[in-house]
Amino acid sequence: PKGNRIKKDVSCERLLKDLRAPETTEWELPGNITAVLRDYQKVGYQWLKTLEHYDVGGILADDMGLGNTLQALTLLQKAKNFNRQILI
Repeated sequence: PKGNRIKKDVSCERLLKDLRAPETTEWELPGNITAVLRDYQKVGYQWLKTLEHYDVGGILADDMGLGNTLQALTLLQKAKNFNRQILI
């Protein structure tokens, strides 16, 4: 038979949705980050937080400057607030 041969369960569908559209996730920013993140930086943080939630790695890269550094620091601060370790 043609088509998908892999049956996706609900959790797999959720993972794929979260990775494809990180702007729809609802991870809160840590309250003790005083920097103002731009909309694209918030989406980058949502994507990083989603990867961390599912225990998968990834690379957030751009050539614009310090935007990705702020996103990574925001993720690390969130982990610190919950006494969690993130392997970098």
